[in-house]
Amino acid sequence: MKALRDVTRTITSAQSFVNNDTKHLNKLITSERGVWHAFSTLAYDQNEAAKYLSVWGKSEDVDLTDVTEKVSYLITKLSEAEGVLANHYSQYRSHLKEIRIREDSMREQRSKKETLWSKLEKEERKSNPSKQRSEAAEKRIQDYHNELNKLDKDTLDAETSLADFKRKELHEALTAQFDAFLEFGEKLVIISKHCKKIIDQIPITETRPGEPREQYRGNYRTSCC
Repeated sequence: MKALRDVTRTITSAQSFVNNDTKHLNKLITSERGVWHAFSTLAYDQNEAAKYLSVWGKSEDVDLTDVTEKVSYLITKLSEAEGVLANHYSQYRSHLKEIRIREDSMREQRSKKETLWSKLEKEERKSNPSKQRSEAAEKRIQDYHNELNKLDKDTLDAETSLADFKRKELHEALTAQFDAFLEFGEKLVIISKHCKKIIDQIPITETRPGEPREQYRGNYRTSCC
């Protein structure tokens, strides 16, 4: 019984190691593609919005024309920053894809291990704990163990190298991702602060019906921004 439990425990542990497919990594890459596409779409839509803000402003009074033109220019710069963010995000995904390629290169060897462990587990389940195994059954089990030991030795270097590679690539991937967020965040803060200064030049005092609107004097301040 103890021998059977030991083998079963070993099988469970080994299967969790060899059953290392890329299903979840594929889902991660696919999800991140959606994020990248959203950033790319945002950059395009933001640029279009900036264009039409300026066009609309030209049909209004001088104050709104001036403010919308200046804000539109800065929104265009924001759109460029979003485009850069999308490009950096694509680089982040590239690192994840490199991990997937290396994982796929190990698929054949891992599949062989998984098949052998399945055969070994099946052979163990056929054994009756109250009876001694036949010599043929013992030989099959030993053969499976020998094949698995040989596969472990043959793939040890590749598995170790892959484990190191995954850590290096993930480090670079996440660094690229959050460096991109940090860079975009800094640009967003700068652009937003300038836009706020320009927006503050819009006169919001009420004009009495029939009286002229107060002369706009914000051109100098908006130009400085």
